[in-house]
Amino acid sequence: LDIMGVSSSSSSEIGHSKGSKKIIDAKLVSANKTGVLNLANLDLKSRSHVWRYLSPEPPGIALKIKSLDLSENSLKTMPREVFSMTNLKSLYLSKCNMQRTFPINNLEKLLHLKLDHNDLEIDLSDGDGLDRLAALPLSLLQLDLSFNHYIKLPGALFTLINLVELNLQGNRIISIEGIGHLTNLEDLLLDENCLTEVPDEVALLVKLRSISLKSNRIGKYCPLSPQEEQRQASAEALSEKQLYELQHRQSISAGLFTHTSVVSINLMGNIVKKEEVLSFEGVDVFLQRRKLSKDKSFAGGALTDHSIFGLD
Repeated sequence: LDIMGVSSSSSSEIGHSKGSKKIIDAKLVSANKTGVLNLANLDLKSRSHVWRYLSPEPPGIALKIKSLDLSENSLKTMPREVFSMTNLKSLYLSKCNMQRTFPINNLEKLLHLKLDHNDLEIDLSDGDGLDRLAALPLSLLQLDLSFNHYIKLPGALFTLINLVELNLQGNRIISIEGIGHLTNLEDLLLDENCLTEVPDEVALLVKLRSISLKSNRIGKYCPLSPQEEQRQASAEALSEKQLYELQHRQSISAGLFTHTSVVSINLMGNIVKKEEVLSFEGVDVFLQRRKLSKDKSFAGGALTDHSIFGLD
């Protein structure tokens, strides 16, 4: 491995049985030629010696790497060497026991980022809630934050104006406040969270084509907020019409049906029933758009099935 400058004495320190010298040396040599480096499941730690060969300075190969997979290594945080890989297009950090990240907004070519099955969350012990997901590059098109511990959207998302696909499945999200910042979003996955409503803000996602909300807590009506419960308690300050509207707001904003491009909505495993959704304001616009999409679909797939909202 002369082109890497890896000596036999230093490389013997790298890894254990899974990350042996022979395996890692071979991967580094291959990556130097292809730009693809797969170090997944090699028992690497955040201070493993392999990082010294991933610097931007010779004999390091940081600037040659376009795809890096570090999944299934117990890293706990993002290796700082990643910051130097300014030609990265894909970065995979699944199942790394990741508790926080560092800013990588300098990686201006990064398109795909997987941070699923980690321990990322918003630390509520801080008064304002410390976001453990640091700044991300504006170039991102796909982001996977599934199976972490979020209860609301991390602030780092709100600058990702080019994001097309977002996976937030399997968190504990109770609110998607701020989702309206992602104006180029086309696919949104929110399965297995704790949502009780889809807010008016989704109407800003004009390019949204698909939203999956399986196994949440969405019923027919929006639950009242503490402030609304207080207003209801002092009902004398409300007209009969205002009180009725407060208690009977549909759980899914009409804006999702009328202002977005959505043709696929999956509500399987929620409280709401199919006939209740069909009674919602704006749903007729969605059904017409969905029908047109099905008529144009010649290849089959999700748009040609006979299910509506996954509630059949």
